[in-house]
Amino acid sequence: MPNRHRTDRRSFRPRFIFFFIAIASALPSLSGAMEASGPWTLHASDWSRPRSGSAIVNMQPVAAAVRAWRAAAASNPQARLQLTHPGGEEGSLWAAELRDWLVALGLPPDGIEISAGGQPPDQLEIRLL
Repeated sequence: MPNRHRTDRRSFRPRFIFFFIAIASALPSLSGAMEASGPWTLHASDWSRPRSGSAIVNMQPVAAAVRAWRAAAASNPQARLQLTHPGGEEGSLWAAELRDWLVALGLPPDGIEISAGGQPPDQLEIRLL
């Protein structure tokens, strides 16, 4: 009987390891699915860095939103991005500058909406509509 117990443990380990590997390999695709659905939050600390075209496309929230918009626009030409800023002059300027960068990088101007309010003062939300 002791041999049987050892055999059961040995056969359990490979199954457990296989199960763990299967779950771990699925995690990147799950995070990609979550990333694709948005919304994405751009923080003022990220935006305060010097900006260039390459810096904008390397901002993770912006890059994820643009990828999602391109995928959506392939099947729905009416797809657009909504930029929701904290409000006030500073928020309006932030959203307008981001819109200008997105247009410069190839998004159509009519594919970007700007709305004010509902955001903390140091965040801008990007949502796929």
